[in-house]
Amino acid sequence: MRELTLLIPVWPERGAGRFLGLLERVSRAWPEVGGEVRVSPGGWDAAAAAVEEVRRAGFVVAAHLPPPEESDPAEAARWLREVRPAWAVVHGGTARWGEAGDCPGFLEFLWDRASRLRKIASSGVPLYAENAPPREPVRDPADPGRVAGVRRLVRAGMFARDLLFLCRACGTGALLDTEHLLDAVACVREAAVEVGRVESLPDERAFAGMFGFVVREGRVFWAGDCLRGLTLAGEATLLRPARIHVTGSTAALRNGAVTSHAELRAGDPFGEYVLRFVLGLGPASVTVESCHEGGTFDFGVLERSVLYVTGKLAERPVLVTRK
Repeated sequence: MRELTLLIPVWPERGAGRFLGLLERVSRAWPEVGGEVRVSPGGWDAAAAAVEEVRRAGFVVAAHLPPPEESDPAEAARWLREVRPAWAVVHGGTARWGEAGDCPGFLEFLWDRASRLRKIASSGVPLYAENAPPREPVRDPADPGRVAGVRRLVRAGMFARDLLFLCRACGTGALLDTEHLLDAVACVREAAVEVGRVESLPDERAFAGMFGFVVREGRVFWAGDCLRGLTLAGEATLLRPARIHVTGSTAALRNGAVTSHAELRAGDPFGEYVLRFVLGLGPASVTVESCHEGGTFDFGVLERSVLYVTGKLAERPVLVTRK
């Protein structure tokens, strides 16, 4: 039996000091705490220094690696071998334009990203692949909280079944990001409203049976009746994730506004629900990623959110978690 480890993101470029101060406060109520150091592309040295700083302070330390398209997998593996965080997280990757335009192209793309992640996993540091949605907001340069457009994407690990395929192909664990999954569900539901019911074609049926969706002209559509059962709870049941990222957001964008990384707070019905849901899954670790207000970073949102989560954890009996 062991208690859940509660983590917060740590950005080296923002200075580790105030993140360590927050971890110190949290540790008084919940001793199993740590930092998930964000590694920017090319920022290996700064991230290594931040990992060491968190470790010296006596906290658990993990690493969030850059996507496989933005770094050399061999370099990432070398860095992990040298720095030795407790575990590392990485997104499966995003397809280039035209790389995964249809179902066969998506499978080739998935195998390619699996080979890249396998190289990273050769470090011996436990690696977890994180889900990511098939879109991202394009922010208004004059107002980062407003959506100027939406960029459609194809990614490795958008939903449970393609993430599990990726993890099994490269030998990693799966990490569930609740906001990313909910945003992915919102994205394909909006597509269904736009184009109507999508039936898989004869040459797509095996693919749709494997993943639930089809890929056409670089866009993801859920096929037939599969969309009815697409929920956070259903996908989490398939994944059974040992590690989770959580925020108070139901989607990354809504009604023309950027709504990602929203605060977790008392009195918000969704936030209270998603936290109960996440803790009920019995994960080994939860990283609180709430850190935005009006589309931009806000340390106060992170601080209030993690202290709220800590209070909820302290109210609960000892949690039995999976290693």
